[in-house]
Amino acid sequence: MSLKQKLKNNELTIGSWITIGNPAVVEIMATGGFDWLCIDMEHTTIDLSEAKILISTIQAKKIKALVRVSKNEEVIIKKVMDMGADGVIVPMVKNEKEAKEAVSYVKYPPEGNRGVGLYRAQGYGTEFEKYKKWVSEESVIIAQIEHIEAVENIDEILAVDGIDGTIVGPYDLSGSMGTPGEYHRDEVKDAIEKVRIACEKNKIPYGFHVIESNPDKFIQRMNEGCTFLAYSLDFFFLGDSVRDGKKMIEFPNRAKINSWSLIQQQVSEKRQINFKEREVWFANIGHNVGNEIYGKGEEFLRPVLILKKFTHNTFLGIPLTTQKQRNKHYSFKFEFKDKTNFAVFNQTKTFDSRRLKYKSGTINLEIFESLRRKFRDLF
Repeated sequence: MSLKQKLKNNELTIGSWITIGNPAVVEIMATGGFDWLCIDMEHTTIDLSEAKILISTIQAKKIKALVRVSKNEEVIIKKVMDMGADGVIVPMVKNEKEAKEAVSYVKYPPEGNRGVGLYRAQGYGTEFEKYKKWVSEESVIIAQIEHIEAVENIDEILAVDGIDGTIVGPYDLSGSMGTPGEYHRDEVKDAIEKVRIACEKNKIPYGFHVIESNPDKFIQRMNEGCTFLAYSLDFFFLGDSVRDGKKMIEFPNRAKINSWSLIQQQVSEKRQINFKEREVWFANIGHNVGNEIYGKGEEFLRPVLILKKFTHNTFLGIPLTTQKQRNKHYSFKFEFKDKTNFAVFNQTKTFDSRRLKYKSGTINLEIFESLRRKFRDLF
C-alpha cells in the first residue's frame, strides 16, 4: 500500500528526520525500517544537489522520500518534486491561503499551478505522462502546524483539498507563543490538543515530530492518536547512543536497569495468565534495589512459588533460590525437581500474573502445608 493510501486511511506511518547530508547516514537510518524519511532543508546546510542524492538513496531502500522545504515557496517546492521527492512537508502553514499555495506548487493544472519541467521525476523526459498521473494521485503534502495562528485556523487548513496530513512542530509552536523550546507548558499543550481534536474531527492524519530518541515519548504520542509520526532525527540517535553507551561503561549497573525497562514494558503488554496455589513459575522478577532478590539472565527470571491467590490477576509469591540460606528462620528448605530449594520468606511480595513466564511444576501438598505453617509462624 502506498504512503498516500495509508494517509487516506489514517493508518500509522513512522518516519524520521535526515539532517546530515551524507548518503551513508540515510543507508544506516534505513535499517530502522521506517515508512518514510524526511530530508530537512529548512534548518540544515543540505542543498539541492545533496538533496537529490539523498532522495535517490532513500528510494533505493524502498522507503518514501519526503523533503521539509525551506519555506512555502513555488520554486523550491517545484525543484524538490522535479528531483523525484515523494512529497513535501511545508513549514509554517498558518491559514487556508497558505495551505492552498502549498498544494498549487506541487500539483499540475488544473489542480495546481506547478510549471512543467523534465528532470529526474519525469524520467528525464521519457515518462512525463506517467509522472503527471502519479502527482495527481500519489504525491504527498503535509502541512506543518508550528505557529499559534495555524492552531487558530486549523479547521480551514484541514479543509483544503490536497492536504494529506499535518505534523506539529513543537519548538516553533512554543516560540510563536513567546516561550521557545518550552513545549511542555500547559498553554502549548492546549494548543497541540486543539490540533489533535481538529484532525480527529476532520479525519486527517494528526502528526507530531517527537524530537527525543526516547521511545517512551514516541509511544506516548502514538497512544494519543498520532498517525503520522516522526521519530527523532539522525544526530540525536547518534549522540544519545554515544552518551548512553559511555554512561553504561562508567556505571555498568545502569545497563541492567535499562535492559529491565525494556523487558518490563513487554511484560506489561502481556495477557493475564491462569495460575494456582502450590505452582512454581519462572517469573520476570526484574532488576531490583539493594538487598531485594534479582531475576537472572536476559529476561530477569527467577522461580516463584504461588503461596496465596488473591485475584485472577494477583498472588502472594515467594521467590526461590538454590543458594543455601544462613537464616533458617526466614527461609524454608525443600526438595523440588531433584534440587534443594529455599523459599526466601523475607522476599515475599505481591505479583501480577503478567510477570509469569512459564510453569516449572507443582510442589508436593505435604511440603506446601509445612511451608505455609512456617510462614504463618513468622507473624
